[in-house]
Amino acid sequence: IEIIMNSINEKEYNRLFELNRDKPQGEIYKYNEALNRAWKNRDFEIEMYWKRATYFWVFLATTFAGYFALLTVDMDKVENKIDIYLLELIIICLGICFSLSWVLVNRGSKKWQENWEAHIDILENKVTGPIYKIVRDKKRYNYSVSKINELVSCFVLVIWFVLLVYFLLRRWSLLGFTADSLMFTIMVSIILLAIIAFSFLLLK
Repeated sequence: IEIIMNSINEKEYNRLFELNRDKPQGEIYKYNEALNRAWKNRDFEIEMYWKRATYFWVFLATTFAGYFALLTVDMDKVENKIDIYLLELIIICLGICFSLSWVLVNRGSKKWQENWEAHIDILENKVTGPIYKIVRDKKRYNYSVSKINELVSCFVLVIWFVLLVYFLLRRWSLLGFTADSLMFTIMVSIILLAIIAFSFLLLK
């Protein structure tokens, strides 16, 4: 059964853990174990957060490399330009999918990190004291590393959407109203619908 921490106070929290101040010996051990577990889970979430970020950086760097490699292709020497255009579109769509996934993974990872930090905030009072909650100067250099990483992932997502709009405007103007243009439009529509469906599945 899931319990939302924001909906309970510290007294109810202690009751759920069966932490009773009238039984200090056995309960101190339980406090220690719970606090150690919370710290381990928090550290695990942070470790996995940056591992996931590294994976997405690799995926996106590869995708950007493929995109810019296509830009160097001499289109005058290519017989079937539609194939190149579709390949370029697929790469852009991969970039959007990777970027959107990265944004959502960042938010999900941050949510679980904050979950365990909320446990630490309550448990540490009776074990080590409020050492984790006391900061030297919150106003000076108060930058969140994870927040910066999330903003970067959002910025990368915006870049891919800009590249998609640029691609569609440029390619349609080059193809004009031809059979190839119609086929290209159908393929673009299918891929864009797939992106929208993928986005809804991630946000569900």
